[in-house]
Amino acid sequence: MSSRVARYQLLLAVSSLLVSACFGFVGKELTLRTRNAHLPLRYASPINNGDNQGSYSALKEEAKSKTLYEILGAPATATREELKKCYVKKAKLSHPDAQIANAGSNNTITDKLDFNEIAQAWNILGDDKLRRRYDRELRAQAFSESAQRFANENLERAVPAMANMVDNFAAPFLRRTTATTWAVGQAVAKEVSSHENVELSDTWKKAVQAGQEVGRFMDGVDLKEKSKDLQSQAQDQLKRGTEIEDELDALTERRLLATLQSKDFFLSSDEATDVLNRLSIESENPTLLGRAMMRNTIEQEIRLLQVAEAKFSEKLKEYEATDKEWNTLLNKQDEAKMNLSKHKMEEMEARRALERAQRQVSEAKSQLLTSTNALRGIEQSVRKNAFEMDRMTSTLSQKQEKVRASLKKKVDQARGGMEVEYLTEDDLTALRRREIQLVGEQNQTRRKATQLQTEAESLKKQADNAEPVNGQQGEE
Repeated sequence: MSSRVARYQLLLAVSSLLVSACFGFVGKELTLRTRNAHLPLRYASPINNGDNQGSYSALKEEAKSKTLYEILGAPATATREELKKCYVKKAKLSHPDAQIANAGSNNTITDKLDFNEIAQAWNILGDDKLRRRYDRELRAQAFSESAQRFANENLERAVPAMANMVDNFAAPFLRRTTATTWAVGQAVAKEVSSHENVELSDTWKKAVQAGQEVGRFMDGVDLKEKSKDLQSQAQDQLKRGTEIEDELDALTERRLLATLQSKDFFLSSDEATDVLNRLSIESENPTLLGRAMMRNTIEQEIRLLQVAEAKFSEKLKEYEATDKEWNTLLNKQDEAKMNLSKHKMEEMEARRALERAQRQVSEAKSQLLTSTNALRGIEQSVRKNAFEMDRMTSTLSQKQEKVRASLKKKVDQARGGMEVEYLTEDDLTALRRREIQLVGEQNQTRRKATQLQTEAESLKKQADNAEPVNGQQGEE
């Protein structure tokens, strides 16, 4: 029984030391990322590979050292803004310039402050990632110290209780947040149980190697999980893009078919071609009536509609140019009338400038006559263009109605006599707006899906690089 107790005592002591030393290694790694590498996380010297008595003494010295929160004078639950305020306050008091200014005073509080320690504490606690790792180190070290005290106070009762606590509490807690420490403990337990007279330094080296391997493995697992999550998001975006595309196609077809049901809705040649193509896809086995209504006939009518649209657009430009000139002449005529009225008023109000006013009236009359003559000359052209515009509008309407009737008949034939939804002009306007919105959403989801897939592939490559190679594991 005594040998078993001694064996468990050695296992507990080594496990406790490994927890602290392993997180001390993390503290050293974090410290190297700051400007001064001489400051550990808890300001305690690393545990040497000496005997158990020296390691335990170093552990007690580390327990007595200050934490980074204590150096800044802030609680562990403080926010980043609160930590920054404490850092600024301490830095002002401990800065070398402030120390020189207060050299003659007997301020013991200022003398105890170390500017470098305060700066190092803020560099770690001010970084969210480094702070989380430091907090995990504190929690693990507190657990190690409590386990060591518990074992020293009552070793006989601690042996089964400690084993139960490790299985039920420590293992689940450390398996995820401190996976490295868990691997270290397993390596040490295996080494101690197989070689009772093993050197502590050899056990320490193997434990550190196991911790490093598991650390790299856990980093790879995290990257793979994030990569899978991004891939899942990308698949969701692609699925959403497909749904939007289907909804857009159905909405477009609904609007085009509704356009055929009323003369109040404008039907362009492009829309007519789109409807014809959709009907050709749907009616793979046309009936005898469908064969009679040949596709080339409808296409010919659509081409005539395109020609009419082109002529209409050209004539519309001419009409707009003539209308612009007409409006310009009307403005000039109004301006001339205003000038005439103004000068007449000046003639009535200022008889002293009668001659000058009469000359201005004469000039205004001349301008009025000129603009009136010009207006009469353009009036015939305006009337002619208006007549031609009416005629072209009538022709366009006839062509449009002819195409509409043909397509409607084709739709009725393809749909088997099913009634097509009738929509108002406001409904069609809403459908057009929804089409534009869906096109924008479709492009956005495609871009987002591509971006997520790229990030997922990058994370997957990082995860593959982070996994340890089997050959390298065997050599280590």
